[in-house]
Amino acid sequence: MIRRPPRSTLSSSSAASDVYKRQGINAEYGDRTMQDKAPKRPRVRAEGRATEGVVPKRMEVKPSSVLDFKLVASPTAQGAPDHHFGVGVGVVVTSPHHPNCVVLGKRKGSDGDGEWAVPGGHLSFGEEVEQTAARELEEETGLTGSNFELLTWDNAIDHQQGYHYVTAFVKCQVETEPVNMEPDKCAGWEWRDWSSFPEPNHLFLGLRRIRARKVNPFP
Repeated sequence: MIRRPPRSTLSSSSAASDVYKRQGINAEYGDRTMQDKAPKRPRVRAEGRATEGVVPKRMEVKPSSVLDFKLVASPTAQGAPDHHFGVGVGVVVTSPHHPNCVVLGKRKGSDGDGEWAVPGGHLSFGEEVEQTAARELEEETGLTGSNFELLTWDNAIDHQQGYHYVTAFVKCQVETEPVNMEPDKCAGWEWRDWSSFPEPNHLFLGLRRIRARKVNPFP
């Protein structure tokens, strides 16, 4: 702790200046000098304790390409999988004509190929998650939704696959039937009862995780 001399001694005298210099204080502004602002090793928590000098390790990656809120990067470590990191929106589509059901489709040609997932995509700059949900729903299924509301967030990480996505799951309601607008990305859309879903290992990671957390769009 820096101990400042009593105010009575802080005149313009050389004695006051010497006191400040010895303590690394700028006499004019009463603050640390730049010489005293050398960077210190960070304190990070490890095993519940603040540990001095421990720096978390991060894998180095090569320059990346960014599309919406998605980053695809090739690690410098030989044999490591590409990193797929981003912010996504999943649309939990409901209908009064299909009680307790949501729209599911089998993914094609990207992360989770062959797994069941809800419609969705990447958050674009400046969008609210409900706007992303409405846009992606129409692009992928031709459906126009209403009553969009945030259902839950999920932070899905798969180190072996180099996959890390933060996903907002947004619930909405529709009155018509889905059409497969992007057959190169989805094998087709269908209504599936929330209480009799495909097996968890056949679900895309984010959807699998919210099911495991007992998230229910039909309270």
